[in-house]
Amino acid sequence: MYSKALVEIGLKGSMKMDNEVTRGEVKGIKIFWGVALILLLIATFFDQQISEAVMNQNSWFGNFFQNYGDAGDLIILFIASEIIGFYALHKFKHVGVKYTVALGAFAFAYNQMFNVWGRDYLYYTASMINNYRHHLPLGLANNDGTGAPLFSATLQWTTAIVSFVIFTYLIHLWLRNKNDAQFDYLLKAALVGIFVVEAAELAINKMKDIWGRFRPYEYSNNNPAEKFTPWYHLNGINGHKSFPSGHTMAGWLVLWATFFVDRQNLKSQKYLTAFGIIFGIVVALSRIRIGAHWASDTIVSSTIVVTIIFAGSRLLGAHFIENNETLPQN
Repeated sequence: MYSKALVEIGLKGSMKMDNEVTRGEVKGIKIFWGVALILLLIATFFDQQISEAVMNQNSWFGNFFQNYGDAGDLIILFIASEIIGFYALHKFKHVGVKYTVALGAFAFAYNQMFNVWGRDYLYYTASMINNYRHHLPLGLANNDGTGAPLFSATLQWTTAIVSFVIFTYLIHLWLRNKNDAQFDYLLKAALVGIFVVEAAELAINKMKDIWGRFRPYEYSNNNPAEKFTPWYHLNGINGHKSFPSGHTMAGWLVLWATFFVDRQNLKSQKYLTAFGIIFGIVVALSRIRIGAHWASDTIVSSTIVVTIIFAGSRLLGAHFIENNETLPQN
């Protein structure tokens, strides 16, 4: 019910690029905020009980999304920088400017792809293998980097290069027949997308530092220092970063992919909007399941990121799903 309602965000939007808020968006945001507030109220009183009931650090569901559900922000940055690079090659006339911007954009895109594999996929896979070898729970996060040496730097570089070449070629195929108007829209979607990702990362990471909240798997009744604190309690900078959830942030940022779709392609907009919503929810649930986060960590992260994405859509002047009916301006 929750996912279905949110998919309707923008169903009564406009094919025309504008900054108006649509009826579908108003409905979607009201439902999202209402559900989020109810869930946060429940989590305020039952965070511990929820985690105790569902936590399993050997859960394959939790481990899969811990390993491979944390790259949404990097993927959006990769696509955005690729668009900027191809835009420069397609639109800029001055040779020096053309290739300077393009090379800079593609270098940034490669860096994101390296981070996808080195920082996320290979690192978390190595962490899981390291835990298995040392007879630890598979999902126990190795925040000190002990899992990284299991995969060589050569493998990380090679995997990143091969992936970069393949996906750059696929994006070239996607963009090669775009007209000037479509390219102009995609450039704006890319620039706003970068802003959305950076704003979300800044907000979530700063809060992590300030809150200093212990994760469920770090909580111990035998150590008074590792005590449970409610989500609204600030512990200060202490190296613990449970609140809010970074994986959940990355999961929800996948939702921005719908704005890389042509505004006339309603079918793809619906599919990507639905996928982004479902992916964000599933990643959030996986973090509770694996014991990396309390329920409130994921709820607050979801609320912050979805709100930033919505604000970005208004800055872009596009809707999650375009249509031809908008709310009148007051």
